[in-house]
Amino acid sequence: NDAAATVQSAFRRHVAMNYYAFFLSDIIMCQSIARRFQSIQLFRRKKLETHQRQNVAAVAIQATFRRHMAMSDYIFAVSDIILCQTIARRFLSMQRARKLRSDLTQQNAAATMIQSSFRRYLSISNYVFTLADIVFCQSIWRRKLAIHQLNRLRRVA
Repeated sequence: NDAAATVQSAFRRHVAMNYYAFFLSDIIMCQSIARRFQSIQLFRRKKLETHQRQNVAAVAIQATFRRHMAMSDYIFAVSDIILCQTIARRFLSMQRARKLRSDLTQQNAAATMIQSSFRRYLSISNYVFTLADIVFCQSIWRRKLAIHQLNRLRRVA
C-alpha cells in the first residue's frame, strides 16, 4: 500500500506539475497577449498623438505661411494702389496745370485785346479831340481873318 501510495503520490505530483506547467504557460501566454495588446494600443495612441501633433504643427506652419503670403500680397497690393494713385494724381495735376496755363493764356489774350481796344479808343478819342481843336482853332483864325478883312473893307469903303 505504501508503494501504491508512493506511485499515486508521484503520479499526482506529476499530473499536478504538468497541470501547473500548462496553467503557468497559459497564464504567461495570456499575460503576453495582454501585454502585446496593451503595447499595440500604446503604440497606436502614441502614433495618433504624434500624428495629431504633426497635424497641429502642419496647420500652424500652413497658417503662418498663408499669413505671410497674404501679408506679402497685401503689401504689394497697397504699393500698387499707391503707385496708381500717384500716377492718377500726377495726371490730374498736369491736366489742371494745362488748363490753368490755357486759362492764363486766354486771360492774357483777352487782356491784350482789351488793352488794344482801349488804346484804339484813346487814340481815336485823341484824334477826334485834336481834330475838333484844329477845326476850332481854324474857325477862330478864319473868324479873326474875316473880321480883319471886314474891318479893312469897311475902311476902304
